[in-house]
Amino acid sequence: MAIHIGKIIQNLVDKSDFSTQEVASYMSMTTSNLFNIYNREAIDVFKLAKFSELFNTDLFEYYLPKDKLDKIRGEEVVKLTAELDLLKAKLANLEITVKRQDETIEAQKLTIALYKKKMQ
Repeated sequence: MAIHIGKIIQNLVDKSDFSTQEVASYMSMTTSNLFNIYNREAIDVFKLAKFSELFNTDLFEYYLPKDKLDKIRGEEVVKLTAELDLLKAKLANLEITVKRQDETIEAQKLTIALYKKKMQ
């Protein structure tokens, strides 16, 4: 199946909150050039990277076979799951630290109160 990247980009522009002028300005081109891109089946990689950046999506993935894309995404999920588990463990440790600090503060307040009472 042939990829018509121009139509994909046009669809992204249409669905975005950006005006055509804003997109053209971001891409350092005229709106006329942007409209010309909509009719192209291919664009250079630098423009493709910049469109990807603007729309926060990887437009290069349209050129990858589905099985390779699934493999990449699967590897990403495994990596992100491991990172999430690590962050959860760090959060749990920080919660324990905060709890211990709260207990220390309460003990210090009690000590101060007893000291003040003794000094009276």
